Amino acid sequence: MELFTCKMCGFEKEYEDAPAKCPKCDRAFYRITFLKESRRKNIKGVNWYEKDNVRYSYSLGCQPHERASMAKIHPGAEFTPDGRMIIHNRAEKKRRMKERGYYEYA
Repeated sequence: MELFTCKMCGFEKEYEDAPAKCPKCDRAFYRITFLKESRRKNIKGVNWYEKDNVRYSYSLGCQPHERASMAKIHPGAEFTPDGRMIIHNRAEKKRRMKERGYYEYA
């Protein structure tokens, strides 16, 4: 897709194959911007680091009988019945790993 923008009259339109002259004012003073996707879809950008994507972590978890004490040490943390910690997004994962002194290889 190409976004055709006339610099003289301000005409804008998306084309598969942009014209050589402006269809509105018939001048050849224009700018073409190459688009990856059609802008008509109005797809908003997604920040994948903040998007909720529930994960279950054994390494950040605990033994099933320790869940009550771990909830006091790590306020707001949620655990499954088998002791895995429920992580809702990447920001929470990074925070919980820092609390425990863990780090992640890149």
